[in-house]
Amino acid sequence: MESYEKKLKKEARQLTKMLRGRTVGAVWRHRKKEVGIQFTDGTRLFIDQTPDGLDYSITYDNYSPKKDQNKPKNKISSVRKSKK
Repeated sequence: MESYEKKLKKEARQLTKMLRGRTVGAVWRHRKKEVGIQFTDGTRLFIDQTPDGLDYSITYDNYSPKKDQNKPKNKISSVRKSKK
């Protein structure tokens, strides 16, 4: 079984890979336990504090399989939970 620290490091590497090269266009706070980041290419990263730790999700507006091989077909790439 993978250790908790290894899982967190793996998540961090995956997020880095998905967001590498993007430019931040705006950051907002809709709720006091949520941060949203909009990138100039339409990608959005949402980070929410939950009782179990942090949840995150990444969405894409302009998905093109030929242009963006690492992006998912369903526009939502992942939702992960990280305990505190």
